Amino acid sequence: MGLPYSTNRGLFSDHYLAIRLPEQLEWEGDYRSLHARLSALLSEKTDALPTLSEAQTETQFIRPVLDALGWSYETQVNFRALGRDYRPDYALFLSDQQRRTARSTVSSREEPCGPPYLEKVSAL
Repeated sequence: MGLPYSTNRGLFSDHYLAIRLPEQLEWEGDYRSLHARLSALLSEKTDALPTLSEAQTETQFIRPVLDALGWSYETQVNFRALGRDYRPDYALFLSDQQRRTARSTVSSREEPCGPPYLEKVSAL
């Protein structure tokens, strides 16, 4: 389903957005109800968002968006890469099962998540 309009800010070419993207399998389906749900959430929170703390923004806006999009997630995941420690706000998984499988590879809260965990993560 193509959207009725788009505001392209140069991240993708117009050709890709108008022609190639709608050809992708992931683009199939009717996302109007999701669009309406996310639009309603944004409208409901627009005035409040600038006044919310980071934790309030996550609870009242970010997590409902991730839930609506179907992501399973963990927060504040600790991992080490390239000689540095990282703790991103979210580790995103395609399913609860994928998240549980990743979590089963970690033996303690203090231990950084290793490659077996990170291999299951779809996005950080």
